[in-house]
Amino acid sequence: MKQYYFLIAAYFLLSPQLFAQNEAERKSCIKLNMLSPVMSTLNIAIETQTADDYTVQLGFAYMNHPTYANTDGLTKAFFLTPELRYQLGETKNGYAFIGVFGRYNNMEYTESERKFLVTRKATSNYQSIGGGIVIGQKLMYKNRVAIELFAGPVYFGIINSKNDFFNKSDYDIIIDQDIPFALLF
Repeated sequence: MKQYYFLIAAYFLLSPQLFAQNEAERKSCIKLNMLSPVMSTLNIAIETQTADDYTVQLGFAYMNHPTYANTDGLTKAFFLTPELRYQLGETKNGYAFIGVFGRYNNMEYTESERKFLVTRKATSNYQSIGGGIVIGQKLMYKNRVAIELFAGPVYFGIINSKNDFFNKSDYDIIIDQDIPFALLF
């Protein structure tokens, strides 16, 4: 876990655009996903403009989420997401974009289910790697604050799994949607 903090700190220290004072020089932003707290997740990303119409992004998320219903469970996970985006065109207050991304997941799920007088305990953990495409809109306010709306399909393939109680397939396709809030600098 400490190695990820080191990578994020190194990125900040080695990126001269982060210290730009002029609005025209602002090419990087830190983003916080506003829907993540609903799932007890912290999701942070750093995006940097690399060319006129391209940006790269590195996202990190940590989840510590209790389950619902008649189970006593907990999901812990972390995700690492690199992304490349292309700006399709500018609008009045931002721009539309399309992107491709990869994602690494490391998730652990524990459950203790009570039915009548029997308590069943089980643990499942897996590592997966996947990717997808995303299309969205970035809305900017005074070239300092931005909100992004985006969605797209995600494909995951499990690369390592220990499963005590589920029979799930080795892959899954879902739709990913987020509303990140960004500060540009």
